[in-house]
Amino acid sequence: MTEADAGAARGPAIGAARWHLARALAWRNRLDLFAMAAGVTGILAFHYSGAASGSRDAFVFMGFDTDRAYLLTAGMGAALGGALAGLVGGRWLTWLSGGLAGLVALFGHTFLEETNRALGGAGGVGRFDGPGWLITTVSLLAAGLLVGLTAGILGGQARAGLVSVGGGVVRSWRARDARALPRAGLLAVITMVIALAVAVPVLGQLVNYGADSLMLSGGTAGIPMTGEGGNPPIPAPVAGVTAPPAASARPSSGPTPAGSIGQPWLAWRPQGAGSVVERTLPAPWTGGRSTRAQFSIYLPPGYASSAIHYPVVYELPWPIALWDNGAHIRPTLDSLIDSGQLPASIFVFLSSGGGPFVDNECIDAAGGVEAFDTFVATALVPYMDASFRTIARPAGRTLMGDSQGGFCAANVLLHHPDLFRQEISFSGYYAAAPLLGMSPSAQAPYAGNKALELANSPVLIDGRVAPALRRQMLFALVAYPSAAFYGSQYQQFSRQARGLGYRVELIPTPYGHSWLGVRATLGPALLTVANREAAEGVFQGP
Repeated sequence: MTEADAGAARGPAIGAARWHLARALAWRNRLDLFAMAAGVTGILAFHYSGAASGSRDAFVFMGFDTDRAYLLTAGMGAALGGALAGLVGGRWLTWLSGGLAGLVALFGHTFLEETNRALGGAGGVGRFDGPGWLITTVSLLAAGLLVGLTAGILGGQARAGLVSVGGGVVRSWRARDARALPRAGLLAVITMVIALAVAVPVLGQLVNYGADSLMLSGGTAGIPMTGEGGNPPIPAPVAGVTAPPAASARPSSGPTPAGSIGQPWLAWRPQGAGSVVERTLPAPWTGGRSTRAQFSIYLPPGYASSAIHYPVVYELPWPIALWDNGAHIRPTLDSLIDSGQLPASIFVFLSSGGGPFVDNECIDAAGGVEAFDTFVATALVPYMDASFRTIARPAGRTLMGDSQGGFCAANVLLHHPDLFRQEISFSGYYAAAPLLGMSPSAQAPYAGNKALELANSPVLIDGRVAPALRRQMLFALVAYPSAAFYGSQYQQFSRQARGLGYRVELIPTPYGHSWLGVRATLGPALLTVANREAAEGVFQGP
């Protein structure tokens, strides 16, 4: 065969190969486009179905401020975008694109807002840090890409394990797919290691200190979600409302004469560290995971060596571990008591864990399934008064709670004014969960009972408490006044309560519904209660 004949023979073969290659590439491109569309559609569905806002609210409920909750939710969106692209059959570029799309779609607006705030930063907030902003931007983009890549690998492997249909013949998972699994798994591990090495250190700081923490320099250090963060900053003033002044710490060289500065508790100011003891009582519920209700008792410094009777703060319905993680409650109380800023007091942390409801709202539930409210009044308080040196009168008892606990504190106080006189609500709400359209888990204890909903809505309080007694009761309300939900609840309930003759102290915080807000206002809130106790003669004896 001559060279010309060989060339002629190769011509059709090369042309056919090119045609098949072009067809394959076109199919691959169409599949990639479809994969990218699937990822974007999933992200949009995640957002518009309310799942993203539900996830964000869950993170806020856990103690993250709104911006960090958006960041964590965006990470979930990035994983969803990459996973769907891999599941459909897209290549690695689509996985990266899906991850980046999820991050930008769900966090882009918040990032721009934070950038604008940082650009306008001044004074204690700090000044804009260009290199820090760049590091933040690069780390966020890298995180979106890496999350998308890892999720895409796993999505592709999930696809390989499914039965597929092609050419009218049902094909199962082939051996070559099984052989590919370890390779893809190894790639996923390598990818995650890279993510840990490159993105996680910076992201860890963003999540711990604030999503804009690297954008600012020269200001007051932020309060971390975890680890020791020092003294919380004083909240910025908010127009229209003022917080009570914080007490100054007194020297620890000896007690100050009672009454000399309006803080009679300084006459018996202790030194040292408090202790925590654990107790249980028969549970006020049926059908739960436990037959015992657990509570932790913080005994102040000096309790074991004194004969003093102490006021008691009852926290509902979270365990002390949550307050330890979110507010470093034990060392914080030790410091405030040792310095004389607050009186030595007993704190009781009653947990609703182990009961039949995820969120029990601290109420006597419909159908007699749980009687948490009654348990507090008829079991917990009598136990504390019988077992510890408490000031066993209403003026010496305070209720306290955060979020759902803020609702609990206000609601239980109104139900039992014969037992309690004060309450502190950190970012609470003041109507029954069904009336506010809250999550199904929060509505579950009411079981659709309208009378029960009305009876457990502090904002609907009427003449159930005698006017003379109202003047002795105190609501210390903490919230960010401009917040859409908690701020409006704070404003509405305070107006209602004041109009009915109750004492109300408003303590604003710019940190919103977060542990940052609790840390920044815990001292002023407890001082508000202590000053009220002092006015009622609580520290003159049991």
